[in-house]
Amino acid sequence: MIEDLLKIAEIQGLSGREAVRSRAIHWLIDLNDEGEPLQLSPTTGFSKGSRSTLSESRGKRFPTPRLYHMQVIDGAIKSVCTNQHNWLPDFLIGPAAEIFPRGANGKQSVRDNKRRETWKVVFEAASDPSLSGHPGLVALVKFLKSRPQFEAISLPVDDSVERESILKAIAEGKELLSFRVGGRLLVHDSQLKQWWERRVERMRKAVCDLLPPGEDSYEPGAGSLAEYHPTVFSSIPLCSYDKAPFISFGLGRQTTRLRLETSEKIAAALNWLLNDDSSSLRLGEYSAVFWAVSDGEAHPVDFGSLLNAADPLAVRDFLRGPWSGVERELDTTRFHAALLRKSGKGRFAVSSWHTNTLKVGRANLKAWFKAIEIPNLHSREPAFVTIRDLAECTVRKSRETRPLPTTFHTLFECALFGNPMPHKLLAAVVARQSMELATGTDKKKRNEFESRLTARTALIQAFFALKKGTNMSDDPKLEDSPGYWCGRLLAILDRIHNEAHDNKTNSSPANRSYGAASTTPALIFPQLCKLVRIHLSKVKGKRDSYGNMAEQCLEFGYPQFKPPLEGLADVCAKLRTTGAEFPRTLSLQQQGHFAIGFYYERCLRWPEFNARTQETSDT
Repeated sequence: MIEDLLKIAEIQGLSGREAVRSRAIHWLIDLNDEGEPLQLSPTTGFSKGSRSTLSESRGKRFPTPRLYHMQVIDGAIKSVCTNQHNWLPDFLIGPAAEIFPRGANGKQSVRDNKRRETWKVVFEAASDPSLSGHPGLVALVKFLKSRPQFEAISLPVDDSVERESILKAIAEGKELLSFRVGGRLLVHDSQLKQWWERRVERMRKAVCDLLPPGEDSYEPGAGSLAEYHPTVFSSIPLCSYDKAPFISFGLGRQTTRLRLETSEKIAAALNWLLNDDSSSLRLGEYSAVFWAVSDGEAHPVDFGSLLNAADPLAVRDFLRGPWSGVERELDTTRFHAALLRKSGKGRFAVSSWHTNTLKVGRANLKAWFKAIEIPNLHSREPAFVTIRDLAECTVRKSRETRPLPTTFHTLFECALFGNPMPHKLLAAVVARQSMELATGTDKKKRNEFESRLTARTALIQAFFALKKGTNMSDDPKLEDSPGYWCGRLLAILDRIHNEAHDNKTNSSPANRSYGAASTTPALIFPQLCKLVRIHLSKVKGKRDSYGNMAEQCLEFGYPQFKPPLEGLADVCAKLRTTGAEFPRTLSLQQQGHFAIGFYYERCLRWPEFNARTQETSDT
C-alpha cells in the first residue's frame, strides 16, 4: 500500500511539503488601495449532496498558504498546530478573532496573542525587501494598524435573522476570512506565494538540520528520519505513537524508521485520494480509497462516485457502456482498495486492504448494482440506493441512532469484492420492516418511509442475490416461496382497503398487521380475507379510465395487460399452489421473500379508480 501511495505521489507531482493547500474562504474583507475597508463580501461555492444534486452554499475553496507541519522552538523540534503551545498563525486567512482586536462580536479578547502572531506574519512579509512597496501588503498593513473593528465594516445582508446567524458563525470561528485589495485576491498574488514558499522552505531546512540521517525501505538513498508526521483526514498524524517501540540505532524520538520525504509523500498521496470523490467514499467512521495500478502507474478509478451517488443514469451507463481500454488491460491492471477508520483519539487505522484485478473489481460492482436494482415506486426507471442508505435502513431513523461501523464495512466489501451478506443484516432489516409500516398520511413522512422501504427491499434482495449469484427478481424459485406470495397478498389487501377509504386511512392492513402477517400468516390472513369482502363492496361505483368496475378489477386484475396485472384471486391461487393453507410461521429467509413480494406488488402501476355518477342524456 505504501509503495502504491508513493507511486501516486510521484505521478501527481506531490512532494508533501507544498506551501499551499485547498481551503474554504467564506468572506472577503474588501479594501481599497489606501487600506480603507469597503465591505464584507461572501464567497459562493457548490457542493454535491447525497443524491448527486448541486446546492449553493457560502464558502468557496481557494489555494491558500499552508504551514509546514514541523517547527523548531528553542532548539527542539515540535509539531505545528496540534495544541495551544505549538500553534502558528496562517497567512492571509483566518477567523475574525485572529484579525480584529475585539473579534466579530466586540467582546473577544482571549485570542489577543493569536491576533498579534497573525499580524506579525503580515508585518514580516511587508518588511521583506523582495516585497517592498507591494500595493496589496501596504494596504493590508495600513488596515491592521488602524486597529479595525468588525462592526464598522458593511455586511451586505438585510434580513435580520440571517444576519444574526452569520454574525454568530463568524464570531464562533466557523467561517474564515481573507483579504481582497482593489479587487485583487491576496492569496492569488504570485509574489506573496513565492515569499511564503521561501519561508516554508526555511522552516523545513531548520527542522532537517536537527533530524538524524537514516534510510528506509521505500525511498532510495539516505535522508532525514521523520520525528513528527504530516496529517491526513485534516488533523490526524500519518503515524503516531504514545510509546516508542524501540530506542536504539541513534533514533532518539524517532519511533519508526521512516524518512521525512517518504512520510510527506505518503500523506500527500493519501490526502489526494481522500479529497477526490471518484477515488474515495465516506462511510460513517470509515473512509474507503481505491485506485488502479497499471504498467507502473497508479491512478484513481471512478467507483466512488457510483457507490456514493447511485445516480440511475450513471449506473445504467456503467452497466451497459464499454469500459475504457481493451479487455486484455482489464485482466492485468491491479485494483487496490483500503478501508480506513478514524477513531475519536486522533488516530486512524487500516481496517482492511484488498488487491485484485480491475476486471474482477468491475465485475463485482456490476453484480452489486444488479443485485440492488429494484422497481421504483414513483417512476418506470429502476431504483438504485447508496451504501449509506442501505446502512441507515438497518437502524431506527433518528439523529441519535447511527448504523454500526461494521455495517458500512460489510456493505462495502459486498459491493467491491463480492462477499456474501451476513444473516445479521437480513435479520436487522426484516425487523425494521415490521416496525416502520405505519406511515400515516403526512406526505413528508410517507416519502421518508418509501425511501427507507426501497433501501430495505434492495438490501434484502441483495442478500439472496449475492448468496445465490442471481438477481432475486429473476430467480424462478422465488415464485415457489409462500412468503413471497403472502407479501404480495398483503400489499393487494392494503390497496383494496385504501381504495375503499379513498386513501384517507391510517389503519390499513399493512400498517396494522405487517409484523404478524410476515411471521405468522395463518393467524392474521383469514381475518384479513374476511374483511376484504366488505372493502370490495365499498368500491362499487368506482371505475377506472377505461370504464372498468373497480370491484371487478381489484379482485380479478387486468389479464389483458402485458404483462398482466394480477388481482386478489390470482395471488390467492398462486399462494395455494405453494401449500394448501397459509403457513403457520415464516422463517427469516421467508420473511425476506415476504418483504420483496410486498414491495414489488406496491410498485405495480394500477389505473386510478374514481367515483362516477350515472350519466344521462337528452334524446
